[in-house]
Amino acid sequence: MKFSRLLTSCVLVFTLFSPGVPAYAATVEYKVISEGSPTTPIEIEISGLVPGVNPFDHTSSQVIATITPEGKASFQTSGYWHQEFVMADQGGVRSTMKVGNPSWRIRFASVFIGKYSISLTANIDGAKTVAPEFSLTTSYKVIDKVRASGRSFIQGDKPFVPIAYNIAWANRFEEITKYEQWFSRASKGGVNVARVWMASWSLGIEWTDTGLGDYTKRLDRAWLLDQVFLIAAKHGI
Repeated sequence: MKFSRLLTSCVLVFTLFSPGVPAYAATVEYKVISEGSPTTPIEIEISGLVPGVNPFDHTSSQVIATITPEGKASFQTSGYWHQEFVMADQGGVRSTMKVGNPSWRIRFASVFIGKYSISLTANIDGAKTVAPEFSLTTSYKVIDKVRASGRSFIQGDKPFVPIAYNIAWANRFEEITKYEQWFSRASKGGVNVARVWMASWSLGIEWTDTGLGDYTKRLDRAWLLDQVFLIAAKHGI
Protein backbone atom coordinates (compact mmCIF):
# COMPACT_ATOMS: atom_id res chain seq x y z
CA MET A 1 0.00 0.00 0.00
CA LYS A 2 1.78 3.13 -1.18
CA PHE A 3 1.42 6.58 0.28
CA SER A 4 1.87 9.56 -2.02
CA ARG A 5 2.87 12.77 -0.27
CA LEU A 6 2.36 16.14 -1.93
CA LEU A 7 4.25 17.61 1.01
CA THR A 8 6.37 15.47 3.31
CA SER A 9 8.53 18.15 4.82
CA CYS A 10 7.80 21.85 4.55
CA VAL A 11 9.22 24.93 6.20
CA LEU A 12 6.77 27.79 6.70
CA VAL A 13 7.65 31.22 8.04
CA PHE A 14 4.88 33.42 9.39
CA THR A 15 4.17 35.98 12.08
CA LEU A 16 2.18 35.41 15.24
CA PHE A 17 -0.31 38.05 16.40
CA SER A 18 -2.15 38.15 19.70
CA PRO A 19 -3.72 41.09 21.56
CA GLY A 20 -1.37 42.19 24.30
CA VAL A 21 1.36 39.80 23.15
CA PRO A 22 4.28 41.08 21.01
CA ALA A 23 4.29 39.65 17.48
CA TYR A 24 7.28 37.56 16.54
CA ALA A 25 8.40 35.46 13.58
CA ALA A 26 8.39 31.68 13.79
CA THR A 27 9.65 28.96 11.51
CA VAL A 28 7.49 25.85 11.50
CA GLU A 29 8.46 22.56 9.90
CA TYR A 30 6.08 19.72 9.03
CA LYS A 31 7.41 16.20 8.71
CA VAL A 32 5.51 12.98 8.06
CA ILE A 33 6.69 10.58 10.77
CA SER A 34 4.36 7.70 9.91
CA GLU A 35 2.59 7.10 6.61
CA GLY A 36 -0.10 5.13 8.39
CA SER A 37 -1.77 1.90 7.33
CA PRO A 38 -5.23 0.30 7.40
CA THR A 39 -4.74 -0.22 11.15
CA THR A 40 -2.54 2.75 12.17
CA PRO A 41 -2.82 6.53 11.82
CA ILE A 42 -0.82 9.05 9.84
CA GLU A 43 1.50 10.93 12.18
CA ILE A 44 2.95 14.37 11.46
CA GLU A 45 5.55 16.23 13.49
CA ILE A 46 5.18 19.99 13.83
CA SER A 47 8.39 21.61 14.96
CA GLY A 48 8.90 25.29 15.67
CA LEU A 49 5.94 25.83 17.99
CA VAL A 50 6.77 26.61 21.60
CA PRO A 51 5.78 24.01 24.21
CA GLY A 52 4.09 26.51 26.48
CA VAL A 53 4.14 26.51 30.26
CA ASN A 54 2.25 23.21 30.28
CA PRO A 55 1.65 21.61 26.86
CA PHE A 56 -0.82 19.17 28.47
CA ASP A 57 -3.17 21.91 29.73
CA HIS A 58 -5.74 22.50 26.98
CA THR A 59 -6.90 25.72 28.61
CA SER A 60 -3.54 27.34 27.85
CA SER A 61 -2.02 25.21 25.09
CA GLN A 62 -4.16 24.30 22.09
CA VAL A 63 -2.94 23.00 18.74
CA ILE A 64 -5.87 22.18 16.47
CA ALA A 65 -5.60 20.65 13.00
CA THR A 66 -8.57 20.94 10.65
CA ILE A 67 -8.41 18.11 8.13
CA THR A 68 -10.47 18.11 4.95
CA PRO A 69 -10.61 15.03 2.70
CA GLU A 70 -11.19 16.12 -0.88
CA GLY A 71 -14.92 16.36 -1.52
CA LYS A 72 -15.78 15.40 2.07
CA ALA A 73 -16.66 17.16 5.32
CA SER A 74 -13.84 18.47 7.50
CA PHE A 75 -12.95 17.09 10.90
CA GLN A 76 -10.59 18.26 13.63
CA THR A 77 -7.97 16.64 15.80
CA SER A 78 -5.93 18.04 18.68
CA GLY A 79 -2.16 18.17 18.62
CA TYR A 80 -0.21 16.51 21.40
CA TRP A 81 3.23 17.01 22.95
CA HIS A 82 5.51 14.10 22.07
CA GLN A 83 8.98 12.88 22.98
CA GLU A 84 10.45 9.96 21.04
CA PHE A 85 12.34 7.21 22.87
CA VAL A 86 14.10 3.94 22.19
CA MET A 87 14.70 0.98 24.47
CA ALA A 88 18.31 0.83 25.65
CA ASP A 89 20.31 -1.96 27.27
CA GLN A 90 23.41 -0.82 29.09
CA GLY A 91 25.36 -3.47 30.91
CA GLY A 92 22.33 -5.70 31.12
CA VAL A 93 20.19 -2.91 32.59
CA ARG A 94 17.17 -1.91 30.51
CA SER A 95 15.95 1.66 30.27
CA THR A 96 14.35 4.14 27.89
CA MET A 97 16.51 6.72 26.14
CA LYS A 98 15.34 9.99 24.59
CA VAL A 99 15.71 10.48 20.83
CA GLY A 100 15.84 14.07 19.60
CA ASN A 101 13.81 16.92 21.06
CA PRO A 102 10.12 16.94 22.00
CA SER A 103 7.64 18.54 19.60
CA TRP A 104 3.98 18.88 18.78
CA ARG A 105 2.44 16.15 16.64
CA ILE A 106 -0.92 15.38 15.09
CA ARG A 107 -2.43 12.03 14.12
CA PHE A 108 -5.38 11.17 11.93
CA ALA A 109 -6.72 8.17 10.08
CA SER A 110 -7.04 7.87 6.31
CA VAL A 111 -10.80 7.32 6.36
CA PHE A 112 -10.98 7.94 2.59
CA ILE A 113 -8.53 7.33 -0.24
CA GLY A 114 -7.34 10.58 -1.76
CA LYS A 115 -6.11 14.08 -0.99
CA TYR A 116 -6.23 15.64 2.48
CA SER A 117 -5.84 19.37 3.11
CA ILE A 118 -4.61 20.27 6.57
CA SER A 119 -4.71 23.66 8.27
CA LEU A 120 -3.28 24.34 11.70
CA THR A 121 -4.20 26.79 14.44
CA ALA A 122 -2.26 27.07 17.69
CA ASN A 123 -3.01 29.13 20.77
CA ILE A 124 -0.20 28.68 23.27
CA ASP A 125 -0.04 30.87 26.37
CA GLY A 126 -2.06 33.57 24.62
CA ALA A 127 -0.04 33.67 21.39
CA LYS A 128 -2.16 32.61 18.41
CA THR A 129 -0.64 31.03 15.30
CA VAL A 130 -2.46 30.32 12.05
CA ALA A 131 -0.31 28.20 9.74
CA PRO A 132 -0.73 27.98 5.97
CA GLU A 133 -2.43 24.91 4.56
CA PHE A 134 -0.55 21.85 3.34
CA SER A 135 -1.68 18.64 1.66
CA LEU A 136 -0.97 14.96 1.36
CA THR A 137 -2.54 12.07 -0.55
CA THR A 138 -3.19 8.50 0.56
CA SER A 139 -3.88 5.35 -1.45
CA TYR A 140 -5.51 3.30 1.32
CA LYS A 141 -8.16 3.70 4.00
CA VAL A 142 -8.31 2.41 7.54
CA ILE A 143 -10.45 -0.56 8.44
CA ASP A 144 -13.91 0.22 9.80
CA LYS A 145 -14.20 0.95 13.50
CA VAL A 146 -16.08 -1.39 15.77
CA ARG A 147 -19.27 0.28 16.95
CA ALA A 148 -22.31 -0.57 19.03
CA SER A 149 -25.56 -1.46 17.29
CA GLY A 150 -28.37 -2.12 19.73
CA ARG A 151 -27.14 -4.90 21.99
CA SER A 152 -24.50 -6.03 19.53
CA PHE A 153 -21.30 -4.80 17.93
CA ILE A 154 -20.65 -4.41 14.21
CA GLN A 155 -17.62 -3.63 12.09
CA GLY A 156 -18.59 -2.27 8.71
CA ASP A 157 -21.69 -4.27 7.80
CA LYS A 158 -20.64 -7.43 9.64
CA PRO A 159 -21.18 -8.55 13.25
CA PHE A 160 -18.18 -8.16 15.53
CA VAL A 161 -17.83 -10.79 18.24
CA PRO A 162 -15.34 -9.67 20.92
CA ILE A 163 -13.10 -12.42 22.25
CA ALA A 164 -11.31 -10.73 25.08
CA TYR A 165 -8.88 -11.29 27.89
CA ASN A 166 -7.33 -9.25 30.69
CA ILE A 167 -3.60 -9.03 30.06
CA ALA A 168 -3.06 -6.57 32.95
CA TRP A 169 0.56 -5.34 32.95
CA ALA A 170 4.17 -6.16 32.17
CA ASN A 171 7.23 -5.52 34.28
CA ARG A 172 8.97 -2.18 33.79
CA PHE A 173 10.99 -1.98 30.56
CA GLU A 174 9.60 -5.35 29.41
CA GLU A 175 6.42 -3.91 27.90
CA ILE A 176 7.41 -4.16 24.24
CA THR A 177 8.83 -7.69 24.37
CA LYS A 178 6.06 -9.04 26.59
CA TYR A 179 3.11 -7.55 24.72
CA GLU A 180 4.58 -8.69 21.41
CA GLN A 181 4.78 -12.20 22.82
CA TRP A 182 1.35 -12.12 24.51
CA PHE A 183 -0.60 -10.48 21.66
CA SER A 184 1.00 -12.70 19.03
CA ARG A 185 -0.02 -15.86 20.87
CA ALA A 186 -3.46 -14.56 21.89
CA SER A 187 -4.41 -13.47 18.38
CA LYS A 188 -3.64 -16.95 17.06
CA GLY A 189 -6.22 -18.21 19.53
CA GLY A 190 -8.86 -15.80 18.26
CA VAL A 191 -8.47 -12.99 20.79
CA ASN A 192 -9.38 -9.61 19.28
CA VAL A 193 -9.89 -7.43 22.39
CA ALA A 194 -7.54 -6.96 25.35
CA ARG A 195 -7.68 -5.05 28.60
CA VAL A 196 -4.36 -3.39 29.47
CA TRP A 197 -3.77 -1.72 32.82
CA MET A 198 -1.99 1.63 33.06
CA ALA A 199 -0.23 0.49 36.22
CA SER A 200 1.79 3.13 38.07
CA TRP A 201 4.99 1.08 37.76
CA SER A 202 4.56 0.48 34.04
CA LEU A 203 2.29 2.35 31.59
CA GLY A 204 0.72 4.89 33.94
CA ILE A 205 1.37 8.45 32.71
CA GLU A 206 0.20 10.24 35.88
CA TRP A 207 1.34 9.40 39.40
CA THR A 208 2.81 10.95 42.54
CA ASP A 209 6.01 11.86 40.69
CA THR A 210 4.14 13.93 38.07
CA GLY A 211 1.49 15.88 39.91
CA LEU A 212 -1.91 16.37 38.29
CA GLY A 213 -2.17 17.29 34.64
CA ASP A 214 1.51 17.45 33.69
CA TYR A 215 2.99 14.31 32.15
CA THR A 216 6.48 15.62 31.29
CA LYS A 217 8.19 13.24 33.70
CA ARG A 218 6.43 10.22 32.21
CA LEU A 219 6.62 10.81 28.47
CA ASP A 220 8.56 7.57 28.16
CA ARG A 221 5.52 5.74 29.60
CA ALA A 222 3.31 7.45 27.01
CA TRP A 223 5.72 6.34 24.28
CA LEU A 224 5.63 2.76 25.60
CA LEU A 225 1.82 2.85 25.64
CA ASP A 226 1.92 3.90 21.98
CA GLN A 227 4.10 0.89 21.21
CA VAL A 228 1.58 -1.41 22.91
CA PHE A 229 -1.21 0.01 20.73
CA LEU A 230 0.91 -0.54 17.61
CA ILE A 231 1.68 -4.12 18.60
CA ALA A 232 -2.02 -4.74 19.24
CA ALA A 233 -2.96 -3.27 15.85
CA LYS A 234 -0.40 -5.49 14.13
CA HIS A 235 -2.03 -8.57 15.64
CA GLY A 236 -5.62 -7.51 15.07
CA ILE A 237 -6.37 -6.73 18.71
